[in-house]
Amino acid sequence: MEFSEINRLYDDGFDLSAWGRTNTPGEDLIWRKGVDQQIQKIEGVAAVLPGTNDPPRVVGSHTSKSVKLPVTCFRFNLYNQVEAYAFVRDNFHNIKVVVISDSPIHMPYELVHAEWSQERYDEEVKSFREYTGGEVSDTDDWYREWSSGSILRKDGRIYRAGSHQKVYCEGIDDLGLPDDVFKPYEEGSQGFVCEIGSYATVAMILEHVVRSLEQERYRRWEKEREVRDDQR
Repeated sequence: MEFSEINRLYDDGFDLSAWGRTNTPGEDLIWRKGVDQQIQKIEGVAAVLPGTNDPPRVVGSHTSKSVKLPVTCFRFNLYNQVEAYAFVRDNFHNIKVVVISDSPIHMPYELVHAEWSQERYDEEVKSFREYTGGEVSDTDDWYREWSSGSILRKDGRIYRAGSHQKVYCEGIDDLGLPDDVFKPYEEGSQGFVCEIGSYATVAMILEHVVRSLEQERYRRWEKEREVRDDQR
């Protein structure tokens, strides 16, 4: 999928409030208030983000607790030079954020992954061996067999990334996004999935996306200036 197609997906989306008005849940549904609550929270995230004037739009839907819920897209296009898109869905159990960017994204691992001690890791290895009888190799690939998440390592630290497989990104999985986007965040990733638990974290992730785009824009400007100086 080209960025032009993702941009078209955003342009063809719906205003949050308008989508909510035309997708009112039945009065008999216990979780019916979830639609308005999610819309309000997404609008709150958009209100605190720096560097973007594009409002979030509804580009798809999914169903949880018998309630039809929005899949929202944020578009970040800084000065028509760098761009990124973030897709958000909340199924009442967790929030998934899928980011696609034309630039490397930089943010702390602890923002989107759970840091494990060596003792916690060893406990998980013990459970894996006891329940499956499997062996643990020198890599962390065993954890993919054991869990829907992944083990990541950085600067001597161990992190557990939440589920990132396409099948667990309900509503986002049928938007036609590239399959290679559905992987956990690693330093400098340009496409990844985050499994998180709050809209405050959504806002922090998207703030790092915006700041990363700003950094890339400045880096490109510096490179262009160096080229101009060399040509003089």
